[in-house]
Order: sequence, then C-alpha cells, then structure tokens
Amino acid sequence: MRVTRGLTLQRRLCTLCLWVHALAAHAAPQITAITPAQIPYGHAATVTVTVAEPAAGMQLALLPGSAYQSAAIALPQTTFVASLATRNQLLAASAHELVVVDVRHEPPQVVTRKPLAAGARLFSASADFAVFVDTGMLVHVIDLHTTATLHELAPLQVTGTIRDLTLDQHTLYVLLETGQVLTADVTQPSAALHVLGKLSATTERIVVQAGVCYSTAPGDGLSIAGCGTAGIKPRAKFFTSGQIRDLRVAGQIAYLADGPMGLTLVDVADPAQPRLLGSNNKLGDVEHVALGAGRALVSTPRGDVLLVDITRPGLPLLISSFRTERAPAAIAWDDGDAWLATPQGAQRIDFHAEAAALISDEGVNLGGSRRGFINDNTLYVSDWFSGLHIYDITNPNDLRHLGNFHTPGSSKGVVVRDGIAFVGDDDHGVQIIDVSDPAKPMLLSNIPTPGLAYTMKLAGTLLYIADHRGGLHIADISDVRAPRVLGSYDTPGKAWAVEVRGQYAFVADDASGLLVLDVSDARQPRLIGQFAPGGAAEDVRLRDNYAFVTFFDQGLFVLDISDPAAPRAAGQIAIPGNARGIDLQGNYAYVAAWEAGLQIVDIGDVTQPRIAGYYDSDGSAWGVNVRGDYAYVLDWWGGVKSVDIRTAQAPRLAVRYHARAPVRDVVLAQRYALTAADSAGLQIYDINNPLNPIWATGVDLPAAATSVAYANDTGYVATAAGIAVIDLHDPSSARLLHLVNMKHAVRTVRAAGSRVFVLDDTGKVYALDATHRYLTAVASEATDLWIDSKKLFIARGAHGFAVYALNADRPPHLTEDIDTASPVVGIRAQGDLIVAALLNQTLAVLTHHQSDFVLRALYPLSDACRDFHLIDHTLYISSAHDELQVIDLTNSTQPRLHARYPGTRQITRFAVRDNQVFFAGENKLSSVKLLPNVLFTRSTESTFTALVPANEPLGNYDLALMSANNSTNTRHNALQVTLNTGKKPQLSAEQFQRLLEQQKALHNGTR
Repeated sequence: MRVTRGLTLQRRLCTLCLWVHALAAHAAPQITAITPAQIPYGHAATVTVTVAEPAAGMQLALLPGSAYQSAAIALPQTTFVASLATRNQLLAASAHELVVVDVRHEPPQVVTRKPLAAGARLFSASADFAVFVDTGMLVHVIDLHTTATLHELAPLQVTGTIRDLTLDQHTLYVLLETGQVLTADVTQPSAALHVLGKLSATTERIVVQAGVCYSTAPGDGLSIAGCGTAGIKPRAKFFTSGQIRDLRVAGQIAYLADGPMGLTLVDVADPAQPRLLGSNNKLGDVEHVALGAGRALVSTPRGDVLLVDITRPGLPLLISSFRTERAPAAIAWDDGDAWLATPQGAQRIDFHAEAAALISDEGVNLGGSRRGFINDNTLYVSDWFSGLHIYDITNPNDLRHLGNFHTPGSSKGVVVRDGIAFVGDDDHGVQIIDVSDPAKPMLLSNIPTPGLAYTMKLAGTLLYIADHRGGLHIADISDVRAPRVLGSYDTPGKAWAVEVRGQYAFVADDASGLLVLDVSDARQPRLIGQFAPGGAAEDVRLRDNYAFVTFFDQGLFVLDISDPAAPRAAGQIAIPGNARGIDLQGNYAYVAAWEAGLQIVDIGDVTQPRIAGYYDSDGSAWGVNVRGDYAYVLDWWGGVKSVDIRTAQAPRLAVRYHARAPVRDVVLAQRYALTAADSAGLQIYDINNPLNPIWATGVDLPAAATSVAYANDTGYVATAAGIAVIDLHDPSSARLLHLVNMKHAVRTVRAAGSRVFVLDDTGKVYALDATHRYLTAVASEATDLWIDSKKLFIARGAHGFAVYALNADRPPHLTEDIDTASPVVGIRAQGDLIVAALLNQTLAVLTHHQSDFVLRALYPLSDACRDFHLIDHTLYISSAHDELQVIDLTNSTQPRLHARYPGTRQITRFAVRDNQVFFAGENKLSSVKLLPNVLFTRSTESTFTALVPANEPLGNYDLALMSANNSTNTRHNALQVTLNTGKKPQLSAEQFQRLLEQQKALHNGTR
C-alpha cells in the first residue's frame, strides 16, 4: 500500500531542497588564520581557526592534504606545455597561439602572446630555443633569450611528413615518417636541414642528448645510437615489457613512460650497455613523463597525474596523485608544481603536499608465492603465507585455481609425483599431501626436520630435502604414509636448494656456495667438492656438465661440473636486482631476480652469458617455472604470473591469477575480506593486519562474479548464472558448495543471519533459501536493497522506497511504502536511522520511530555516489571522483563532514571495519587507514578550536570550511604534522632491535 505519510515526506523533501538552494546564494565565509600551523608528531595540540564573515551552521573539517588545482590559464585546445624553470616562466601553445606565462605572480599571468597562423602540432624546447611544427610542415624556431618578444627565426621547410622533433641545446633533429633524421643548427641565420641518417620506419619518438640519440618504436624497445658528424651509428637496444609512449633523458638515466608497465628507469651511462635500474608498474597506463629535481611526473589516458620519487632510481615510489576530468595532452614539472595541457587551457596542480592518507593498493599483498612445480597442465605453488595452491595452466592466458591446502607452517617449496605433493613447510618439516583431487587435498603424513624445510628433489624412492639451517636430509618415501629419514649432512651454511644427478647431490648452501656431496650411500652423505666465490648461493639447476647457480648478490654462475669434486666457473653474469630462483629451457636461463622481476639470460655460449630480455614484475620475483612459451613467475607480494616468453627480448605479461579481473564488490567475514572479482570469481584476503591485506585463496566460478554477501560461515556470490554458495567455515580453504540457478543475471546479493535476498538485472527481488535452492519473489522495479535487524529496505526508483518486516515464521511482508521527491537509487539503514541516495546527487537522512518516518536532513554531493554505508552514526560515501567521504551523523539534522580521502585508482563499492576501509574497483583490493576523528567546536562567533591527537599521522592537512548549504572553501596545506627534528628519538635497545629486524624482513626477508 502507499501511505499518506509518504506524501508528507515528499512535501518535506521538496521544502528542504528549496531551502538548500536558497542558502547557496549567500557568500561563503573564509578562513583567515590557523594557530599553530605546524605541530610536532606525537604530541596532542589545540588548533584555533579564525573565520571571516561567520554565519550560522558553519562547520570545519580537517582533511588529508593532497594535490589540487591552484591556477588555470584559459587557452583553447592547449597542445603542449614546457616549464622554463630558469626564468620562472611557462611556455604553452594552443591551437593557434603561443604564450609565455610568468609563474612568479599569483595568479600566474600571461606576459607574451604570439599568434600562430597555421597552428602547432609538435613541440620541443631547450634553455634558449623552442621549435614546433605547423600544419603545413614548416618547422618554426622561437628564440627564448627574450621571452617578452618571442622572436621567431626563419622557418625551416621540410619535405615529407614529420613524426617527431627534438632539440639538443641549439641543434634541431627532425624525424620523418620514413625514419629519416634531419638536422640543423638553429643559431645559424641561413640554417638548412640536411639528412643525418635513418632509423627504423616505425620509429615514433626521438630524444637527443650530448650527441646520443634515443628513439622508440612499437615493439622495438629503446634504441640508442651515436648522433654526430659521422651520421647515426647504432649502439644498443633495450627492450621493455610494456609499450614506450614517451621518454626523457636526464644525466645518465632514461625515463620511459612504458604504457601498461608504468615508469621504467634505464641506466644509459654507457650507451652501448643500457641496463635496468628500476621501475614502478603500479601507476596504470603511463602515457607522458616529465622530470624535476628528484621527481618524475607521469600521466595516464584516464586522467591520472602521479608524482613519483626518483631519488632512489632502483625503487621509484608513488608519493601523490591528482585526477583530471580529461587526460592531459602534455605535462611539465616546475619545482613542486605540475602544469597540464588540457582542452580548457593550462592547469597548475600544486604537488607540494604529500597526502597523510591516500586510497591505494600499495599495501595489498597478493601472496607469498615462492617456488613452484609443474606436472602436466598443473602448477603447484608453495605460498609462504597460505600453504599449497594448485592451478590449472592448460590455458596460460587464463590460470584457474583448482584448490589449496593451508599448511601449518610457511610453505617454501614443493615437488609432486603420482598425485602426491611434498611441501617444504619451514619449521613444520615436509608435509606429504594427497592432491589427486585438487579440490580436496588430504594430508597423509609429514617428515619432521631439525631446520627449516625449504626445497626438495625426488629421485626414485628418495626425497632430498634442503633444510636451511638443518643442512641436507635424505628420506625414504616408498611408503608416503610412513616416510623415514635415512641420512643427513650438516652443511656449513644454510641449504636453500638441492639438485641430484646419479650419486651426487648439488646443494646451494648460502655463504658456503655450491656443495657437491656423494650420496651413493644415502645413510652417510659426504662432501667431495665445493665452489665458494664469497656470495650467497640460493638455487641450482643442472644441464649436461654444467650447474647453473644463482647467487643472491653475485648473479648467475655457470659451473663446469664434469669433475664433480672440482667445480669451476665457466661463465658468470651480474643480474639486476638479486638472483634467486632459476629454470632452464632451450638456450635461456630464466632467473627470478627479486625487485628486478624475471631476467632472461642467453646461455647459448655458457662462457659468455648475456641478458636477452626482462619482465619487471610489480612484486618481487622469487621463483620461476618454464613450460613451452610461458614462464610462471612466483612474484612475492605480486601473485602468480604467466609471462609470454615467445620473444625473449620482449616478454609480455599474459595474466596474473590473483588480479586478472576487476573487483566488483567486497564484504568482510571474520578476519577476511571477500571480493567478487568478475571473471576471477571469489578472491579472499586475510585482513588480520588491515594495513597489509594478504591474499589467502580463490574460488573460480562458472560465471563472472558481481556481488558478494556473507552470513553464518557461508558466502553468497552473485553471478550471471545465479548465486554461488560458498563454504567459509575456514575461509582460507573456501569451497564451492553449489550454484542456485536464476533466469536473469544477479546484480546485488545481501545476507544477514539466515536471510538472503537477491536483486536481478530486471529489478526483481527474491528471497533465497540456499539450502533447498529455492527462490521466492518479493518485489519488482527495485534499484537497491538492504537488510537491517528485522527489516528489509528496498529502493524503488521513482516510487521511493519500501520497508518489509522479516519474521522467522512467515515470508517478508510490506509494512511501509514511502514516496520521495526524487527517485531513490540506494538505501542503507541501521537501527532507527535511514539514508536514501537520491537520483539528484543528494542523500536524504531520515529517522524511523514506530510507523513514522521523519526527514532530518539533505546532504548534497558534488558528484555521483557509487556506494555508501551507515555504521554507528557515521556515513561513508564513495564517489565518482574516486574519493571517500566520511560524514558524522551523530546529530542527524546536521550532517558533518569528518574527512575526505583521495584515491589513486578507481573505487566503487567498499567495506568498513574499525578504522580501515577496503575498496573494490580495480583489479585488486585497495584500502585506506582512517584518520583520527578531529572535531572542531565553535568557541566564539568567529573562532573554532579542535584537539589534534598525538597519533595524527605525519603530513600536510587541508581545512575545509562548510556553510549550512554544504558549499565549501578549502584552505590547502593549512596544517602540517612534522617530526620534531630538534630532538633525538628515544628508543630502548629492544625497540631499536625490533626496528632493525623489521627493516631486514622488509628488504631481505626473505633471506
């Protein structure tokens, strides 16, 4: 039924909307002073804020500081920007105008304008000159010595289509679409372009610095050539794992905008031998790069502008971000400010502040995959955190998770034969597991060891165990239910890996190098040979008369073992990063190089191994297994990856199991986060440490997963085929129970207690009996639903929302039907508080007492609401601008903004626990730790005070002053929490030791 109370509510909503719009006409108050503006970390402090033109209903909020637009210059269709830092000026070009902007003034001022009759298409600038190409293929040269006049030199006529151009001081280089390179000295009044040489016809970008030419072509990596009077002389090629779209060279480093592989740094100190320095491939699809002192600015086609710290070239780190409405056509960097060329003109983005809290996936750990073993079409992976995982690799482009066994220790290595897996489980010895049915692995027995069981090798009925500090053990496994150790050898170092050939065992024994043991008598192994170059041996593979040994800090050694008692070096090569795991196939050794990803080494000539190509994974590559055209990289932190190695010089990521599809939804269950991950099914993360969510396991489903709910140790996953019911009594070993088929795809599933409700794509709501696989229709024309206590709330679009009573002994029955002034697209409730998301980007806050609904407030939003949750009188909202807002509803008539958190990636739905929020939206979970609640109270008509707690994180903070109508004035970087550098930190010996251990575990941890 439709009750009259609904009509009353509609009138109230309309009246309040008019009131809100009327308030918008009044001038907003301004912040004039903050005292103090800087407070020391670890000390609570009272902050006082003074406001001019105070008004009733004002509120203050302390927000995490972030990048923001600080100025804009209106120019139609801006095509490029360049910072002239030596003069505090900016050069920008629109479709038909070149301008110089003086950035010392606030706001920045255009000081020179030069019309461009034929427009500008390509552009390059040095300290004293700028060049650009017009639509008629004329190259224009602008003298920048006096920017007040922008004197133009004689244009240069070019025959042919120009693809790119660049300046090296006063020398111009022009790249034609044929690959020809033309050059001229722009300081010569009668300069004429002449042919210097030719590059590949597919070359797209060219940069010349100090007589060295750097160029890129699709699929051809970075080409380096000499570029002088003798013409173009090729020196080297450097292949990347991505698609180079832009490059800059500064000093001895080339910075590559490497498309989907992010930002890549290459050491070009020796142009004939470029080498990988580092990369950050968590930045998205990087399109442009600009450089400044210790900083790289990058942008993506989606409009992300990201600031990266490059002071440590081996470990470039994201430190701040900004999202634009449109992707910039070009970017420039000017001492803390980013300049963007956009269709609206030139925008200045202030990047001086580093956000105190940022929504990011940086802390998400996709597992501790360490070593693997391939048997037929199955990959067995030992995961440090969650035991043994089993994957179907029949299709290397679509890895499927078959099952897992959560071992009691930390799984370090695995070998498999005849359906039996032997798992090195650290201090829990070797776990022997029946994996003949991958969906239901069963423990058969175990072999206790005195050390830390790491990796193993099978030879007949014997199992050779590298037991780390426990040395080498040889076990009889002829009866897998009753294995027994036959003999041991206490190696002088730490046994990391073992290979066996005939009567010899070859042990990678850390600082003791490679040991050769005679194991002809398994009960009494004896040392007969050793190769110890001073490094730390970690893994070993055998081929013919050679042992290929990885040394953590010394790269790859090829040892001649034709005389096992006297192994000697035949060849050696340094490996970027740290050499860890290794596998061999054909003429290549595939080395897991920790922070440097997968390194492919050509071993066709074992005396002269050389790096042929690499794939720099986003985790830390610890192990690798090769089969056919694919290498399976066990990428600590980064999951399990399938890498296409058909072209050794340019391997490409085929798929990553743990993050192969977008996360559509997330809910929390015990100490786990459950994610509906589209074609990746259900992915589960351990959030016991909420700052570092760790992937636990996955359940592949017959159709794409779109929504997930949890109740009573059971998961319910909405898919295009129906509802997948998951056994979650032990979430680390989740199992699919059955699928409840539905006629239409399911959009949303909610669960509470024994109640489960689903909303399909046609807008119909059903009650689900998961045990008997039975559905009961409840409502139609629904846009959202929510379960709270004993009520079901259904948003019904233009029809407002409805409330159903939930009783154990009867089906849901309608009790209230409420009209609203605007269509309801979402609904949440807790206790007597209800929040409805309206189509007009407004949230309606209501209270419900007995049968009466009372509108308390309307909260307008600046953009569309993607998801929202109501928890303990706090409202959390994710917006289309990929930020999280936290609203205090303690006083439901006066919603108060508590915080706003910027995101670095797309966010949609989310889940909240305590002070941590977990987000869906990208291909893996992201999260943010919420800031302490800082509440400003009005002490006088024009002043506010707040106590900033001692645990407020380091960083810059903004102050947002909101009027009663929610219009906001923001004072950026108003407050800073800093370390008190005048005093030394007081650490006890125990605290200091703990810090050292944490650092060691972070960087080495591995060891």
